[in-house]
Amino acid sequence: MTPQEHQSWRKPILVSALLHLLLGSTLLLSLERDEPIPEDAAEAPGEVIQATSIDATELDAAQETLAVRERQREEAAREAAREAERRAAEEESARQAAAEEQRRQEEAEQQRQEEEARRQAEAEEQRRQEAEEQRRQEEEAERQRQEEEARREAEEEERRQAEEEERRRQEEEAERRQQEAEEAMRRAAEEEAERRAEAERQRRVQSLTAEYAAEVRSHVERHWIRPAEVPSDLECVVTANLIPGGDVSNVRVSQCDAPASVVRSIETAVYRAAPMPTPPEELSIREFQFVFRGD
Repeated sequence: MTPQEHQSWRKPILVSALLHLLLGSTLLLSLERDEPIPEDAAEAPGEVIQATSIDATELDAAQETLAVRERQREEAAREAAREAERRAAEEESARQAAAEEQRRQEEAEQQRQEEEARRQAEAEEQRRQEAEEQRRQEEEAERQRQEEEARREAEEEERRQAEEEERRRQEEEAERRQQEAEEAMRRAAEEEAERRAEAERQRRVQSLTAEYAAEVRSHVERHWIRPAEVPSDLECVVTANLIPGGDVSNVRVSQCDAPASVVRSIETAVYRAAPMPTPPEELSIREFQFVFRGD
């Protein structure tokens, strides 16, 4: 039986007992107030009823006594009612206490079950977290192992590439040095050949130039009209510009220790000698120079 059903069953019984107690007290009081006169007292033979005068004070005292007795009976009834109420209250309090205890026990049981369920859930969560942590650690260890292996492989590959690169660099360096040496030898040989060729060309140019200068000097001297006052040691440097076709221009006579008439005669001879002899093909002459002696 639940506490609620127990409470609903006990309440009508308590109310009924209280009502019966009140009715019994009221009936008792009514019987004491209405107590009948015995028949033998009224009809007793030979007795003479003697009238007695009662003054007001005695009457008041009697009434007061009756009132006190009435109050006592009422107080007794009230006390009985209070006692019934107290017992009912105690029973109700006991019932409520029992119900409260039952409720506390049920709540405690529910809390225990909830706490047990919480502990189980926490334990399960702890096991799940531990399993998850174990899995994570294993995955992390596997990842680190793979990374370490990949790193070692990468380092090994990098080392192999570095060695291959160094070997290739050394080979290329050796080949480059050999090529540079060969190139240096080739350039040295070419430069030596060019130097020799240039020296040979310079010698030939100098030779051709000297031959051409002698030819030009001889050609000019043939066209020279010798003045009377020519020094015996005449020697003058003649410079002239050669125009295409053999003509000359801008004739200059320098370093000449002779009178002006002699210098003019030399310049006139140069102009008379035009056109000049054709220079060799190897020479590119725009200006020629020779020493005029006139001997």
